[in-house]
Parts: sequence; C-alpha cells; structure tokens
Amino acid sequence: MELKVYGCRGSYPEPGEDTVRYGGRTSCYALQTEAGLIILDAGNGLVPLGRDLIRKFGFKGGIEAKVFISHVHGDHIEGWPFFTPAYLKGNKFSIYGLGNVPDKLTEESGRQVKDPETRTLLLRRRKNRMDLAMATSTQAGRHPITFAMQKVIGADIETVDLDLPGSEIQGNVDGLEGVAVEYMWGNHPDGALVYKITSGDKSLLFTGDYEQGPLLKTSKHPLTFNRLWEFDSFLINFISGVDVALMDSQYTPADYERKKTWGHPTAERSLEIAAEAARRAGKKIHVILTHHEPEYTDAFLDKRHWDLEQFVAKENLFHHITWELARDGMVREIKA
Repeated sequence: MELKVYGCRGSYPEPGEDTVRYGGRTSCYALQTEAGLIILDAGNGLVPLGRDLIRKFGFKGGIEAKVFISHVHGDHIEGWPFFTPAYLKGNKFSIYGLGNVPDKLTEESGRQVKDPETRTLLLRRRKNRMDLAMATSTQAGRHPITFAMQKVIGADIETVDLDLPGSEIQGNVDGLEGVAVEYMWGNHPDGALVYKITSGDKSLLFTGDYEQGPLLKTSKHPLTFNRLWEFDSFLINFISGVDVALMDSQYTPADYERKKTWGHPTAERSLEIAAEAARRAGKKIHVILTHHEPEYTDAFLDKRHWDLEQFVAKENLFHHITWELARDGMVREIKA
C-alpha cells in the first residue's frame, strides 16, 4: 500500500506563508491498495487529489474510488463540491460513513418538509443518512450544483451508511474485494468512526478526530451511559497489530487543558496509545501525527517536533514506535 497526504490541517484551511512546509489543507488522504484507490476524508485536500486523478486518467472516465468519511464536520467534507472527477460521467465513487449523523442535519431537512407525516418519517429515518450528510456540503444556496444534481449529471455515486446497532462498537464493511475495512465508534462530538484498512499483509489505521480519556456525552457512542469507560482502551485494542497509524494530534498539552471536550487529543497521548498497542502486539508501529491545529505555524510545528522527540526519548516509546509529523504532499509506502 502507498499513502499520500493531501490535507493534514485540522478544523479549517490555513493557507499562507506560515504553513508552506506542513500545509494548510484540511483532512484528505489517498491510499493505493491492491483493490484500488481508497480516499480517507474529503476535506479541501480532496481538490488537488481530484486534479492529480484528472492528470492521470483524463476527462473520459475510468476513475473509481472508495471514500471513507470519518465524520461529517466541515473540515472533513468541504472538498467534495470541488472534486472534479465527481462531475464526470464514467467515474464511480462509493462514499461510506457513520449512519448516525448529527441530529441537526435531519432536523434541518425535516423543517423544510411541510407535510407533518413526511416530516416525521424524515426525522426518524435511519437509512441514507450519509446521502443527507453529503448533501449538506452542496445544498442549494451554498453551491450551484447540489449533491442530487451531481449524481444525475456526473459520476456514478453511491452512499453507504455504516451503522452499529445497539451497543455494538465495531463492524466490518461488506462487499469489498481485495481489501478489508473495519470500523469502530470514535470519541468526537456528533459521532465519528475510526477505520482500519488491511490489504494483503499490510494495514493502516486512521483515527479521524478523537478525544483521549473518558467517552464524551456528545459523541453518540453507545457506551456513554457509563462514564467510567475510557476511549483510550478501545483505541489501543483496535490499533494493535497495524503497520501504520494515522492519528489525530491536534493539541499541545497546554492547549488541550483549555479545549477539553472539543474532540481532539494531544500528540503525546497519541504516541503513548500507539506505543502501548505496539507493546501488546509485539510489533512496532509507524505513527503519522496529523490534523494539525490551524494556528500552529511551520516554525511552531518544527519546535513541536523537537519537544516530541524529547518526550519519546524520556518515556522510552522508541522501543515500540517510529513517528513523524504529516505534511501535505508526503508519500509513504506501507510496509508489513
């Protein structure tokens, strides 16, 4: 497998002279597997990915990809309206994501329906919610071509809800050939998924956005009734055995103290979690720290890298992990 980073900035795009080296584009990663292209998230890093695909395949079709959305906050889907391959006949995309999208999305759509019975059904429906979530990025008044129009005039696009019934917290994506995709409830406001992708003997984990520590009440996690549950333990078990972990690392410890419950961890805690998972599995993990805080400049992230090197050495984590900070445009081969 080969991973290319197209967007590793968190929360909102931050282009400019202070973010040239690490990049200012929001969450998007291209993963080449034995079964074809997998796209992780559709932040505005999806736009240059679309350009690269057009340069390779042209405008005559033939582009296919599975798109796995960690969650539907703006920095993870804002690139979709500007993804050129989606407007071209002959291309094909399957978009997967959490079926339990934020209630406000279904409520907003429900208010637009005048018939009370139809409105009630819409508010209660549990299917096609990813379709609804993606439609919010192109809804009328915000973009000239809606998601529904896009599917008519452009590529063959399907949306797939990944539901976890009852108290289940993990599942498997059905119907894929040549690659296995597992997913797990995350710990982020409005609900999120963590993905694990295995192709042949190689595997990658993508945390999307997550918060360390106790389960957030706002996360929609089915086990939030018990505040004693720590999300870290679920994540350690899920990471165990992977080759590469692409992990949220938005905050410094000081920033985290000011922004608890916002849905992100410190880089230090992500490194500790990966190291513990590697220790238990008896197999080193390469960690790519991503989703950089938009206010962190290149100079700040350089200093951050130094601080993290000292942390890894002090805590003896180097026995279990290797690591680096993500940069837009970086390419890494995933080795077993």
